[in-house]
Amino acid sequence: MLDITQAKYIDKFQIAVTFSDGATGIFDAAPLLANRGSLLVPLRDPEFFRAFFIDAGALCWRHGLELSPTRVRAEIEGAGGLQVGQKVA
Repeated sequence: MLDITQAKYIDKFQIAVTFSDGATGIFDAAPLLANRGSLLVPLRDPEFFRAFFIDAGALCWRHGLELSPTRVRAEIEGAGGLQVGQKVA
């Protein structure tokens, strides 16, 4: 099962992410935030956006939005930014 094991705010709406299989990349949430949806509105505030945390391997915010590791990885991979590494034991 794939999990997000580390996440660090970088700049604007970008988060450096490490996955349980050792892959890393920068998740750029700007394209996601361009979509409509009531759960996305609070994330447009940079201070709120920076208050993310990892819960059960997912990227989460306190208002209930959870992005699965599969979704985050797909976004990073789609942008051509996934760096594949060694699996962490």
